Formats: sequence, C-alpha cells, structure tokens
Amino acid sequence: MSLVGTQAGRAEEWNGDVMAIRTLLVDDEKAIREIFSMMLNGEGFDVQVACNAAEAVARLASEEFDLVVTDMRMETALAGYEVVRQARMHREAAIVVMTAYPMQATDYLHAGADALIVKGMNTGELAGRLREVIAARGKLKPAADERGRRKRRA
Repeated sequence: MSLVGTQAGRAEEWNGDVMAIRTLLVDDEKAIREIFSMMLNGEGFDVQVACNAAEAVARLASEEFDLVVTDMRMETALAGYEVVRQARMHREAAIVVMTAYPMQATDYLHAGADALIVKGMNTGELAGRLREVIAARGKLKPAADERGRRKRRA
C-alpha cells in the first residue's frame, strides 16, 4: 500500500521510498538531545531539536512535525506540559513525553500526550515504541515503515 503525501519530510511513502519521520526532540540537557538525536537519526527519523519549551512552542507554531518527543521537566516543572499543550493545539503530531519520573507524568496523558517513555530505554526499544505511537495516530503504516528500515539497512 502506498501513502500519498503533500509535504516533504512527512512520514509518507512516494515511489516505494519511505520518507523520514519528522521529529521535534525537546530537552534542556544537551547530552540527552545529542544522544537521542543521533540515535533516532540512525533509525530513520529526521530529528530537529529544541533546547527548551519556548523554542519548541515557536517551532510548533511555524513547522510541521509527525512526532514531538519532549522532556517533562526542563526550565520549569511545567515546561514539558506546555510543549504537550501547544503541540496538541497546533498540530496533529504524535506526542511522547520522556521522563525519569513516571509516577508524576499521568497529567501529561490528560493534556494530550499519546505516550510516556521512561528515560533509559535502549535504541531499538525507543525507536520501536515511537513508531508504535506514530502508527496509532495514523501517521505511519507499520508495513511501510518496516520496508523502509529494511531498505536503509541493505
């Protein structure tokens, strides 16, 4: 099955090629941004980064993303919550909250996050979980995604 798209950089398939999943990664820790960005880029995601909630909100207002992955606690305790709220208002992106504090994160699901991920997952688990969330939002067909992964590995 082929997906038809209208915007470059979206999770869509043209002529048998799977486009990268345009992702906004938001975290105030530079090391986390760099490691996750490199890891996800290697898994076929097109990762853009924001170092705080204000930068993320500005990018969400002007750019399209298939996926928003945000830290829960950044410059303020509610910074991640603001990213989730704005992402849900502006776009149809899948939204994932990363946290080291899962017991404190249930309000984020009520605010519009599609999933919570506890920091510390290995690369395969993280990429797989993000693809599941995107597929559940109807942004990506799992079969098309798997063909793209096989093609990149070849």
